[in-house]
Amino acid sequence: LLNKLLTLGIRGTAHQWFHSYLNGRTQITEITQVTNKISRKYRSTHTQTTRGVPQGSLLGPLLFILYTNDIVSTLQEICDAFLYADDTALVISHKDIKELEINAYIAASIAKQYSQEN
Repeated sequence: LLNKLLTLGIRGTAHQWFHSYLNGRTQITEITQVTNKISRKYRSTHTQTTRGVPQGSLLGPLLFILYTNDIVSTLQEICDAFLYADDTALVISHKDIKELEINAYIAASIAKQYSQEN
């Protein structure tokens, strides 16, 4: 994300502020299990985050858009990508079912690679 902010022209003090804001964050996963109306919560250990944006923060939605907006241009040759909040929908169409399957596979592969790199 910090590299994308540089690409967008965010430099100097503003970039340093985002660096400070995004670095050193940790996350946990919490699962609630309900058995016979008894609720138990399980938490993972804290893990340092190296990707993504802080959820539940005021800047989270804006940073997420900046972080993921370029997936549209990455996929534009093979499908239409629609982004809304933290969801992405890929729309693929073709008259030939085999071509549709191939394009769906390619789009999913590109989206997977994009997600792993970003």
